[in-house]
Amino acid sequence: MKKLVFLALLFGFSNCFAEDIASFASSAEKEAVYARLDDDQSMFLVYHNELSRLLQYMSDQKDVFPSKKYTKSRLLKPKIKKEALSVWQSYLDYYLALDSLSKYYETFEEIKNEDIKSDSFRLFNALFLTEYRFALEFINIVENDPGFNTVFNEPLMELGLPSGTYSAFKLRYLNLLPALKFASVQAVYSVVSNSPNPDMDDLITDDSSVIWKMGLGTGEALMVSNIFEIAKGMAYFPVRAGLAEVLTNRGAAHINNNIPQDEIKKILPGLKPGDILLERHEDAVALIGIPGFWTHAALYIGTPDERKEYFKDSDVDILLREMGCLDGDFEAYLSTTYPAAYQSGLLSAEQNHNKRIIEAITRGVSFASIEYSGNFDYIAVLRPRLDKKDIARAVIKAFSCFGRPYDFDFDFLTDSELICSELIYKVYEPDKDENGLDFKLSDVAGYSLLSPNDIVQKFDEEYGGKKQQLDFVCFIDKNGENNAVVNASVEEFRKSWQRPKWNIEKPSKLK
Repeated sequence: MKKLVFLALLFGFSNCFAEDIASFASSAEKEAVYARLDDDQSMFLVYHNELSRLLQYMSDQKDVFPSKKYTKSRLLKPKIKKEALSVWQSYLDYYLALDSLSKYYETFEEIKNEDIKSDSFRLFNALFLTEYRFALEFINIVENDPGFNTVFNEPLMELGLPSGTYSAFKLRYLNLLPALKFASVQAVYSVVSNSPNPDMDDLITDDSSVIWKMGLGTGEALMVSNIFEIAKGMAYFPVRAGLAEVLTNRGAAHINNNIPQDEIKKILPGLKPGDILLERHEDAVALIGIPGFWTHAALYIGTPDERKEYFKDSDVDILLREMGCLDGDFEAYLSTTYPAAYQSGLLSAEQNHNKRIIEAITRGVSFASIEYSGNFDYIAVLRPRLDKKDIARAVIKAFSCFGRPYDFDFDFLTDSELICSELIYKVYEPDKDENGLDFKLSDVAGYSLLSPNDIVQKFDEEYGGKKQQLDFVCFIDKNGENNAVVNASVEEFRKSWQRPKWNIEKPSKLK
């Protein structure tokens, strides 16, 4: 009874998760739910790790984030302001991910299966604690310089967020409601039995401990001293009643609103091995942490027949012979050098489509059909201005990357794990006697990386000049008025990297 009272006070239930699993029609459905829980727990651990890293990065960058409180705002140099904003944007990215998962699992009490109910509540609790803990610690550091209140409240065009975002962020976490919710949720958690999960349980204990300490120290002081001032600077912040809700609703609306398959089929004849595919999905929560409008990149490798025809070239023949393939057969070289990758590429994909691309996704570097990978809201194709020999070398490198895990650390200095654009960067990286694509890495909150958006920006900056490295092939865009698919021009594509990352309408003002 005590548990039910707590829950009734805390949550207004939607039916998102509970309706999904109120009952199971088959064991397969039950297994699917457990798989979803496992995947979401894995993503939660990634998000928690990234927020920990960002917080440590802030503590280490004392020239950007001072460790002692200033009485007056500093005049921030452009470099410091840029670095601080990159951290703030990354923080918001991960909060979107956490909030979206919380929205999904907040209906755990309606689940009939007790094991799934308890596991879902543990995840919901962990998500809430992570949001609350890292918000308090982030605000505690940022408030050392009053100038950040101005900088972080400026409109974030890259994310599509209006002015006043930081004030609203503080208002959400520095008031009595999350404190009451924290105490209540922990009381419920103490009486709910769970099967052991050391990774999750340790984080829950650690986050709870930090929150209790913050409540007895600086967190409580921040809460009391800032609440009325924060309210004055109130603006829109898309949180559970806003961004997560919009994301959830938009996701449902977009299920059948991706690029139609017939449009994908139209571009197939014009593609060649080595082409770079750039994609965006409006609901790509799994790609949190990658900045910019364009969120995914893949390499078009074609079918064996396409490659065999395309690489009929004397320079490619010489390259293969230098690599020990005496008959100069490109397909024979791939199949004998990378047999596991080659066989995987031959297997039919979804609905018997041919696998024509290789990409780095959360489950690792793998082959996919363009019909599956291209099931996005936007897609564009660029073609490197390189000889077939250099393209052949890139395709070979891509096959060598097959099976490598996804790089959740975004570490471009190592090759053992890869993200989508890192795969493109690595296969086209120039060497002493090898031509390639000259991409410069961007610094993003302690990471040096190449994002898909950087590739488009690079194309835009070089277009029409002597140093242009990529040619435009196509851009399937959406009409803003009715969301209709259109084949857009190169001029529209050049501007696309400047679009906001999150396409969000203003939610109702926070109350």
